[in-house]
Amino acid sequence: MKIFILAFVADWFVGESRYTESIELALQSAKMSEASGNVEWAGNSYSTLCVAYQRIGDMEYAIANAKKCYEMDVKSGIKVNMSSSLNNLATLCLIDHKLKEAKVYIDRAILIERPLKRGEKLAIRLGTASEVYAALGLYDQAIALAKEAYQLDISGKREENSGKRLAQLASAYYNKGDLTTAKGI
Repeated sequence: MKIFILAFVADWFVGESRYTESIELALQSAKMSEASGNVEWAGNSYSTLCVAYQRIGDMEYAIANAKKCYEMDVKSGIKVNMSSSLNNLATLCLIDHKLKEAKVYIDRAILIERPLKRGEKLAIRLGTASEVYAALGLYDQAIALAKEAYQLDISGKREENSGKRLAQLASAYYNKGDLTTAKGI
């Protein structure tokens, strides 16, 4: 029971921008969860650590904890968590300009996500992939990924997400040098 309380409060502290307290409690929760064999809760605690470290600008620790989160998700075998942690890793690596790593993570996330048939989550993964591929200069692939993500959001009637997908699409065209198409989106 103590593990769950520590993990919950650590997550709450992140929401309150109390990152030092969050890190302290999430570390305790992660260690206790691993020691007890509860890899799912360990993964949740490492995810909280990842967010807290990212918010204070420590990308090295954010990425290290995102990797631990993914490791726990693999041990748990929970595919939805694995897809999410890989997407988070890809995003962190993109921010930290580790583009080849980001591509490996997001490609793996998409491979896991497609068979799960969760359109909204697949659209998120494809949108992230579009950003990674554009950063790598793979503009045509980035455009195709953004178009697929947009279509998934439109077909799922998620208009609130379609704006982000259109921004990703326009960005890919812009980075490719096709300003006319980018402006038309």
